[in-house]
Amino acid sequence: MSADSPPGTHVVAALLALAAALLCRAWLQVTLETGGFDRTLAANLSYLVVPPVLLVLLLPVLRADRGFLCALLRPGPVNLRLLLVAAAIGLLLRVAWWSQLVASVSFGWQSSTDPLAIVGPVARFSCPPAASMAAGIVVATLLIPPIEELIHRGYVQTRLHSRGPALAITISTLLFVVFHPTSGWGFALAGGAVLGTMYWTSGSLWPPIVTHSVVNLEPQITWRCLNLHWNPTADTLPLWSVGLPATLVFCLSAGLVAWLALAKCGRRDPVPAP
Repeated sequence: MSADSPPGTHVVAALLALAAALLCRAWLQVTLETGGFDRTLAANLSYLVVPPVLLVLLLPVLRADRGFLCALLRPGPVNLRLLLVAAAIGLLLRVAWWSQLVASVSFGWQSSTDPLAIVGPVARFSCPPAASMAAGIVVATLLIPPIEELIHRGYVQTRLHSRGPALAITISTLLFVVFHPTSGWGFALAGGAVLGTMYWTSGSLWPPIVTHSVVNLEPQITWRCLNLHWNPTADTLPLWSVGLPATLVFCLSAGLVAWLALAKCGRRDPVPAP
């Protein structure tokens, strides 16, 4: 096997192993919830089964691909500037997501169908217990990003490198989307495209891992600690004074993400050298 690209059978094996590990995780989450665990805590704790399941299922593949994996994860192309750019891209992706949400609510494109929904805006900051927060941060920032980037960018996109950036990034992104809940497909599609572009332009898996970690960290603080209600009534819409600035912020943040991913992540060959 060439050290700069895994065989197609290994790519398929990695995807099937990830699917199997996530099925085990889903079963364990249901079991924990049935046993009285909080839903969020059960989701985080259940993910701890994913790394060992992957390791067991992929052990022959990982042994055969050790040269490829060592080259893929080498720190050579990475420097502090590149990691800071990657972190900035992660923050800007979240700014873009929040601004499009505010714009959607302001223009009436998104609203709650609950007749008792709070009009707001009303905000209350209250975090869950420390143990639950710690579990969420560890899983979201230290476990999920390396696993998903290794499989979707490392295996899938590297295998398709010879087909050109458009096809390689598109297919790896679509597979990345499929492995996420349908409610998050829009953000997963945009985020996957950005992460694939970063891997292509930087030649390293570490920048997309850092960006992915930053993207996953933000909801652990906002969604879990910030209890925000805002559901303006139809007779007050559209709220141009809120929607237009939010749209401007979205355009600026999305443009900065594209510029940083394309121009500031370097332009090295993304296939690790033997």
